[in-house]
Amino acid sequence: MPRARLIAIALVALLALPGVASAAELVDVSGTVRNVDTTPAPGVEVLVGVAGTDIFQPVTTDAAGAFAAQIEAAPGDTIEIRATGATVRSEPDEEGCVHATTPTGRASFVLGEGAPGPVEVVLDTMLESTVCTTTATPEPTPRVTPPATDRPGAGASGAGSGLAVALAVLGSLVAAGWLAARRRAA
Repeated sequence: MPRARLIAIALVALLALPGVASAAELVDVSGTVRNVDTTPAPGVEVLVGVAGTDIFQPVTTDAAGAFAAQIEAAPGDTIEIRATGATVRSEPDEEGCVHATTPTGRASFVLGEGAPGPVEVVLDTMLESTVCTTTATPEPTPRVTPPATDRPGAGASGAGSGLAVALAVLGSLVAAGWLAARRRAA
């Protein structure tokens, strides 16, 4: 294929890229978040965004569990919705451990032409964690803390020795200048 023809094809392809990139437009994504028992989940943090990106629009569900967000997307993009409910923590048990559970849910769909319908997200996954505190028994005698060892010792370089070197060099330069001036005068 002639080189001029390859260049022409490359230019056409480059000119077509901005048209593809600008195909994204603001899309309204709405829906509801529900608990596993199908009751609405109010006050839930919802993140709406395009899969494969790290840009998500944060919104919070209302009293009916509803949410609405606008994101920039194009037909064919996969829209992700992530919901995180309130964390519930237990009182410390006999071992000093606190148990926490956080309900989460996800939904996704491929954006077609036109406005997407409402999405339902169910908080069907529980993230669980346990944090235990340990209480140390007091020692019968107090421990002695050794003195600090992170200061310059004799002969070590530090801010003070750098200043001494600078002053010595400056003194040598002044003395050399004074001697040179004295020789010229003589």
